[in-house]
Amino acid sequence: MKIALYGTKLDHQDSYYIQQLISRLEGASIAIAVYEPLIKEFSEKITFLNTTQMLQAGQKIPEDTDFLFCIGGDGTMLSTVPIVQDTGIPVLGINLGRLGFLSSVQKKAITSTLNEILNQGFTLDKRTLIRLESKNNPFGIFNYGLNEVSLNKNEPLSMLNIEVYVNEKYLNTYWADGLLVATATGSTAYSLSCGGPIITPDSNCFVITPIASHNLPVRPIVIPDDSTIRVRVSGREKSYIVGIDSRKAEFNSSVDFQLKKASFTFNMIKPDSEEFFKTIREKLMWGLDIRN
Repeated sequence: MKIALYGTKLDHQDSYYIQQLISRLEGASIAIAVYEPLIKEFSEKITFLNTTQMLQAGQKIPEDTDFLFCIGGDGTMLSTVPIVQDTGIPVLGINLGRLGFLSSVQKKAITSTLNEILNQGFTLDKRTLIRLESKNNPFGIFNYGLNEVSLNKNEPLSMLNIEVYVNEKYLNTYWADGLLVATATGSTAYSLSCGGPIITPDSNCFVITPIASHNLPVRPIVIPDDSTIRVRVSGREKSYIVGIDSRKAEFNSSVDFQLKKASFTFNMIKPDSEEFFKTIREKLMWGLDIRN
């Protein structure tokens, strides 16, 4: 078995947990590959007993890898999407950040969770990716995201006029600061903070959520994720910003773009001890109601 470890900006006080993970993997005779940013961050604080394969930052994960362990927070988890690409290699998120919807394994549970995984105590949670298509696409081959595609105004004091079509049927024109098209996974991220609904990961849908809409009756709408969404920006603004998860690019207002479900999924490792509704209750502190 071969497991790759990925992480970027981490707190040095977390070196204890990273060493704990490495020691447990080596104790189980598992080959380890490590992405260079993680090694640079902790080169003086962690020790490998066996020879370790080094992977360059941004390098696509080798296809002989069985699992990728992402160490960090949800932002780090999102940055694994371009290196996993369409390989289907399962990813486990180990949370050394803050909220951690995607990186759901807490650092104090590393050993117990790893024991679950090594004993096949997990399932694969196949998450939908959203893909952006446009003329002269500035995102290149990495034109897909796990959470959402966001459209934001370029000028802080302006407002965008955003026309949206679903399967070439006119949906609405949004007068707003921007617009989000989120996957079920992304429904607990940016879309949630803009008033969008929480959607379970297996719901097979997208949610279209306006950002600071100037028309109060306009609300988020949920549509099937096999829909094709076409977006056009009209009005006085000559450009706007499009984000795919944590990546962004400037678009000319004369260019439409389309959003579709990607042809492959992002496979997340779901330990048997993990459950979506439990995660929601804990992360959003629903259980703090004294009547519970």
